[in-house]
Amino acid sequence: MIRGVTKNINIGIGANKNSDPLEVILPQSIDRRNGKTTDAGNWKRRPGYSDKWNTGTSFPVELLIPDYGGFATTGNGKVFKIGDSPTEITGAILTGAFKPTYTSFQPTSSQKPFLVLCDGGAPIKVGLSPVTISLLGGSPVHARFVDTVDTRVVMCGHDDLTFVWSDLENAESYPAANFNYVLGDGDRIVFFKIEMRLLYFFKSHSIEIWSPTGSSPFFGRQHFIEKGCGAPYSPVFANNKWYWYGDDGEFYSMSGISPAFISLRYRAEIDKAEAKEEMYGFHFAKEKLIRWFAPTANKCFVFDYMTETFSEDNIWSEGDWLRLPIKSYMEMNGEQYIGDYNATGKIYHWSKDYKDDNGQPIRVFRKFAFPMADGHEARANLLRLRVERGNGTVAVPNPDALIRWRFDQGEYLSENYDLGQFGDHYPYIDIPSLGIGRELEFEMIESDAVDSLITHAWLTAEQLGA
Repeated sequence: MIRGVTKNINIGIGANKNSDPLEVILPQSIDRRNGKTTDAGNWKRRPGYSDKWNTGTSFPVELLIPDYGGFATTGNGKVFKIGDSPTEITGAILTGAFKPTYTSFQPTSSQKPFLVLCDGGAPIKVGLSPVTISLLGGSPVHARFVDTVDTRVVMCGHDDLTFVWSDLENAESYPAANFNYVLGDGDRIVFFKIEMRLLYFFKSHSIEIWSPTGSSPFFGRQHFIEKGCGAPYSPVFANNKWYWYGDDGEFYSMSGISPAFISLRYRAEIDKAEAKEEMYGFHFAKEKLIRWFAPTANKCFVFDYMTETFSEDNIWSEGDWLRLPIKSYMEMNGEQYIGDYNATGKIYHWSKDYKDDNGQPIRVFRKFAFPMADGHEARANLLRLRVERGNGTVAVPNPDALIRWRFDQGEYLSENYDLGQFGDHYPYIDIPSLGIGRELEFEMIESDAVDSLITHAWLTAEQLGA
């Protein structure tokens, strides 16, 4: 019989990156990477990715567009129709220095729909039938941001405060009178998007919400919110609300006109990231997640808006966490795709069916810390895990995972545990005689390319002395 008191370890809680392990007084997760919380509260491997398309360029894939069968832009300003194989659309190119944005212009008249792309250079028009590319007519401003409402194209980002709009049903007519200003006072527009027929201007120190009026001057200010945006491409609309990185170093959500903190338990880790102003985000709607990428810092902050918890996604290489190579994202026909951050011109299929990252292992990681026995020394006699086993494959016939542990910030000990050959589904794994200490910290690491899941953990510890 194993001596001691057996306690359940709550391995389903979100990571608290603000706490030094020495300060931990209750069981809590210190770090979680490369997984997602399931509906049952467990931590399961995130999707991986594999080659899908290649544009044939030696540049990053800056923008993916799911409309009309899919389009992509690359860092040299070229635009590609994806189809079965990416084909360059020859003609005009993007010449600006900023991350491209786009809108699909769909007039109600007999005109054919087309795409408008902006990146701070001359706006581009992509015709759809046949597929063509040209400079957008009407001598529009060299905008960074573009969107459409009520068959008017709205553009901004060509200067700090002005936005302009086209005539009704004519994306290539921009009368001189069709402009307005957001409020200044040291502020400037850093991001713009239209959602639910409302115009959202994210500025360096505030947000303005405008709406169509139905008559001249066509748009009017509805709300002014005193909370700015600290990374121009961080705003993401998901779950019927806005999420973004604020000018004060916190991440926020906003339903209506009331910003709310979402990153309090992760603030210390966010503060460590370099060049946070470069951060950009995407709504991975199929996973009900937002991923924010800070490439200089090798960071990918993941926000699960269903559980309101943060984690991180990374590549593990040569003993260190590195950035995921994601520069762009889209969901098309129910599938997920990512554009390569590296200068490869490649587009990858992102799917739970892939158990690695284009042949590179996904390191699913969790780290916990907790006191053993009310601050007294105790002997850890048994760690029991309940896991999903028996998913071995031809490629990985004998999968395993790694447990590492240490007491009182000492040296780590470790043990591999068997994840079972195909069909070996016995779910319990026992690790006996871990050692003696006051505080226990342990890590769970799964890298083999098979499905695996840890659902429960119990520790049997025997207190020593009074």
